[in-house]
Amino acid sequence: MDIFKSWLVEGSPIAHRGFFDNKNGIPENSLKAFENAVKHNYAIELDVQVISDNTVVVFHDFELARMTGQDGYITKLTKEELKSYKLLDTDEHIPTLQEVFDLVNGSVPILVEIKTATTTKVGKQETYILEVLKNYNGAFAIQSFNPFTLEWFSKNAPEIWRGLLSSYWPKDNPERPQSTMVRWALRNMIFAKRAKPNFINHDLKQLPNRHTKKWKHIPLLSWVAYNQEDYIKALQVSDNVVFQDFEPKV
Repeated sequence: MDIFKSWLVEGSPIAHRGFFDNKNGIPENSLKAFENAVKHNYAIELDVQVISDNTVVVFHDFELARMTGQDGYITKLTKEELKSYKLLDTDEHIPTLQEVFDLVNGSVPILVEIKTATTTKVGKQETYILEVLKNYNGAFAIQSFNPFTLEWFSKNAPEIWRGLLSSYWPKDNPERPQSTMVRWALRNMIFAKRAKPNFINHDLKQLPNRHTKKWKHIPLLSWVAYNQEDYIKALQVSDNVVFQDFEPKV
């Protein structure tokens, strides 16, 4: 717990998808964004998915269009194709998780969000992700909205710190699950006990709330602070903050 607190709870604020600037040539979840986070000594939050040849890549959306301008789905690509997909008309390509680990090399901590559908059978993707994680010597933790992914890690790699992401899923959230039942279960943390989280990371707009208070025995993080006002609020209701689009000042 002391090692965990030293960075995720008591350390620097966490740069959402790296310290990026999509409008000025530093795309989110790019090597350049992660290099920028290291330069400013911020911890890094990033998103991972597993593509068709089982390579673990760093990319947020399921579809390619927003970040690459090309149609298709990230999971259909192969490792050989990644560098041909440029991020937001820059020279930055879709990186693998291993490339990010090689770049950061333990200089700042990394919070790895595992993006899987709650309806997807767990095990296969998690296995490939674990293969990359277990060979990294820097400080890191994982998190996911999917409690069953976390449950898998609790059984197969209990030494890795696990965070349960949570939200009330407002209609303007592009990642909002289509199923009303799934949204209800996630909002109420119905499967949280199965996930055995070491921390909760909750939507800042919905803090404080009765669901997170039930888990007050473990650390609470919040996402996403978009300005200094948000950041100050977040510090009042959580132990650390995932931020974006500004430089936090304590």
